[in-house]
Amino acid sequence: EVRIGQPYWVALAARRGLGSTVDTLVSLAAFKKRIKAGDQLKLISAPGWHRAIGTTRTVEAVRSKDIILEGRSYLTLPRAAQFACDGKLVRIAIGTEDRPDAHLLYQWLPAKAA
Repeated sequence: EVRIGQPYWVALAARRGLGSTVDTLVSLAAFKKRIKAGDQLKLISAPGWHRAIGTTRTVEAVRSKDIILEGRSYLTLPRAAQFACDGKLVRIAIGTEDRPDAHLLYQWLPAKAA
């Protein structure tokens, strides 16, 4: 079985200009340093089959490859080419052959400083 990797679909979607556009103002490395336990992520857009649209989850921990969210869920961090963040919105490309522009779009809600 031959498969085309996810980076190909990300590049194709970028060339086509499909999907929600989020300017890359915050790199993936900077995002991993800035997101903290107590911050919240609200899923505002996803492929139609996704059941968690509109759900807001609190970040419990940030690890090198994923973010642990409340409710026994986690968000695997993608490669830098599949990630875009403008400081408020976070876009993670999850394209496939059927939907090269498929993505998860989160609103990042930093915790209030005490």
